[in-house]
Amino acid sequence: MKGWQSLLCLSFMLMNVHTVLSDREGSKADTAPEEDTERKEKTDAEQRDELLLVIKNLQEEVKLLHENVDLLRMSDKDLEADLNITDQHTSGERRMNSRRKRTTSGSGGVYVRWGRALCPPSSDLVYIGIAAGPRHDERGGGSNYICLSSSPEYIDPFAGQQGDRSRIYSVEYQLADSHNDYLDNSDVPCAVCRARERTTVLMIPGRYSCPNGWQVEYNGFIVADKYTYYRTEFVCLDRYPTSRSTPQGDSLNSEMFLVEAMKSPNGGICPPYTDGYEVTCAVCSI
Repeated sequence: MKGWQSLLCLSFMLMNVHTVLSDREGSKADTAPEEDTERKEKTDAEQRDELLLVIKNLQEEVKLLHENVDLLRMSDKDLEADLNITDQHTSGERRMNSRRKRTTSGSGGVYVRWGRALCPPSSDLVYIGIAAGPRHDERGGGSNYICLSSSPEYIDPFAGQQGDRSRIYSVEYQLADSHNDYLDNSDVPCAVCRARERTTVLMIPGRYSCPNGWQVEYNGFIVADKYTYYRTEFVCLDRYPTSRSTPQGDSLNSEMFLVEAMKSPNGGICPPYTDGYEVTCAVCSI
């Protein structure tokens, strides 16, 4: 584009040069004799030769510009071809990146956050649930806590309670003599979370912090059912729990009690743990 503009400017310059020559020829007859002494040292013939030389140089430049325009046209074609190749390469990279994002977006370690109905900012919520488990005075059924979905679905259910079944109950807090005793006898919420871009999740009992390089998803206290009841598993209850309901009184459902370290006659875990202290925990990811 710049080459065509330069060519147009040179054409105007040539026209101006011819106009100057014509004006000088026409003005010879009108020049008064008294102006002859004010003429420049160069004669009209010398000035005409200089102008002709300028015209010749301009003509050569015009010729060069024509050649440059042809080269620019060829360069434009080459550039267009290069852009097409680059565009194809970029499109290919975009497709690859899109596939990578789809692949990595589905990765991540999954864990249950007991005592809360939401996930930490570093994780995505999979679903909100209801903490459930076995009743503490029933010797059969499961022995672990599970996070039941808060949006149940059924497949051809039989109405009413059946005798030949196992049973599961909501979990209640039993947090007397603790900073969260106001939640005593209320139902425990839970959330299933996915740690983004971290594939390994580990619950560390006895610590509220994580090893170097690991990220704390949440921390709190180890809980399980009471030691005089039928056994359940140990899980990590969030340090700042919430409830699904207001306290309803002891309903003999599944329960969660804080766990404290105990000194045995042979020393046991105390030390290094302190006898009677509540055991902490941390859920860590990497």
